[in-house]
Amino acid sequence: NVGTEVVVPNNVTINGVNMHSMPRWPVMHNNSLYYFNFIYYLENGNPYTQHALGIFRYDPATGETVKLLDLGSEFNPITYYSYGFSKVSGDNIYYYLSRIVSNRYQIDLYAYNIPANTMTRLFTEPKPSINLLMPHSMGDKLYFVNVKDPSQYNNRPETHVYATNGTVSGTLRLTNYQIPAFYSGYLPESNDIIIPYWGPGYFTQFKDKVYFSDCDSSKGYEVYQSDGSANGTRLLKDIGPGAEGGMTRYLTVCNNSLFMLACQTPTGAELWKSDGTEAGTVMVSDIYPTTGNSSPANLTNLNGTLFFQASGTTGKELWKSDGTTG
Repeated sequence: NVGTEVVVPNNVTINGVNMHSMPRWPVMHNNSLYYFNFIYYLENGNPYTQHALGIFRYDPATGETVKLLDLGSEFNPITYYSYGFSKVSGDNIYYYLSRIVSNRYQIDLYAYNIPANTMTRLFTEPKPSINLLMPHSMGDKLYFVNVKDPSQYNNRPETHVYATNGTVSGTLRLTNYQIPAFYSGYLPESNDIIIPYWGPGYFTQFKDKVYFSDCDSSKGYEVYQSDGSANGTRLLKDIGPGAEGGMTRYLTVCNNSLFMLACQTPTGAELWKSDGTEAGTVMVSDIYPTTGNSSPANLTNLNGTLFFQASGTTGKELWKSDGTTG
């Protein structure tokens, strides 16, 4: 019995020549594995040139691999795919590709529609960017962040939150903020990775909307809610009035509430919760009374009870909450 084995070999034959292929960014959809495949080859002395072969599907039940879509001239030849991601949302698989085209970096987001077997380019970044970050699926929409190159904006990154339904017309910018100078150098955690700027993060689905932390130069870092449209994206509550904001993070759904760390004068950084309304966004408990910061972290939903790490008057301990305020 073989417990670990190759299911997609790294070789392909083109024009009678055997070449190394590279299956990448596999995702599951309806009990099948979809992946993007390309090969490396030598062109004009460049060993990093890659040729996108297409979109493939692997059926774990039968072991059959099928090429679904051949990727044409738009993808080939391309010098060096530096990084990317794939994410399923609804009937679309989204592929983010950062690559070199005609000796310049280019960032693209594509949607592969499974029923139609088509690939559509949704987004091309015309100006220098750092990355597309934090893809988050909700229903038939994908949310993501575009981070501009700080060198283009007085060394302060500009961040945009987008939502897309897999069509060009349905790819919408939701926010457009520049990171305040005093946040330079912070390394906040996101849901998936560490990001080298204090920008949008902690994307979380709660009820019928997506919530995330974001920062602008006037209100600082606060919680926003979105239904996937520009008009339906708004500040949930100005928890910490002023340019530094409520420093909100660690958004976690538990017991029909959205919990988070938030900071407000004079209580400091404490545990907050929201029901999705401004009035219903309140502090749960002042764990470290007066001006002390309990700084709740590692928020975890365990069967409807929120467990978290926090610092009280006796030091750092494990706490729990059912959301009762006071």
